[in-house]
Amino acid sequence: MELCERTVMDNGLVLEIWDESRKIADDTFRVTLAARVKVAVKKEYLPDLEHYRTVLRVFGHEILFEQVKERSFVRTDEKDEIYNQLLGEFRDTTLKYISRPNFPAGFVMSKFMEIQRNPYKYKN
Repeated sequence: MELCERTVMDNGLVLEIWDESRKIADDTFRVTLAARVKVAVKKEYLPDLEHYRTVLRVFGHEILFEQVKERSFVRTDEKDEIYNQLLGEFRDTTLKYISRPNFPAGFVMSKFMEIQRNPYKYKN
């Protein structure tokens, strides 16, 4: 694992891009790009104090947003090119979404909704 990029986005969140590629045979790789953003849980992201406490109880004070892009059986001589393609795809799609000003609030609220939809998964 290698941290390739660490960027503070306009919405204040820190984006980390990791190269988690690994060799799977003498001449092939699994090329893996992992993008991670830690989102703080804040009271103002949720409609009331009880929702806030629920999210804190389940996820803690930070929730990790992670997207992983992979390609398997990549020839060694194509590894860097494929990694750069995955990075370009991420920047063209997901980066626009996670850098929006309202992403942190929406992400935390989506996690609360996930708890509501799957209460047994998050039961103590």
